[in-house]
Amino acid sequence: MDKFFSKEVADAIGVGAALQVAHLARQMRETMDRANARLIAAGRPTLQEQWSRVEQLIASGEWADN
Repeated sequence: MDKFFSKEVADAIGVGAALQVAHLARQMRETMDRANARLIAAGRPTLQEQWSRVEQLIASGEWADN
């Protein structure tokens, strides 16, 4: 996802705030990309893969057992 600015958000909260949200979203994506690169280099699952596993545990009820 390369586009972070949303006209709908701008209409709801104003252009200045929407630009701030877009900037923060871009920073967050860049941080996640760097973290994923380190995880992949270490042979570990990406953040998205880890979150998917958490969702599976919650859906199966296993999360409550931990």
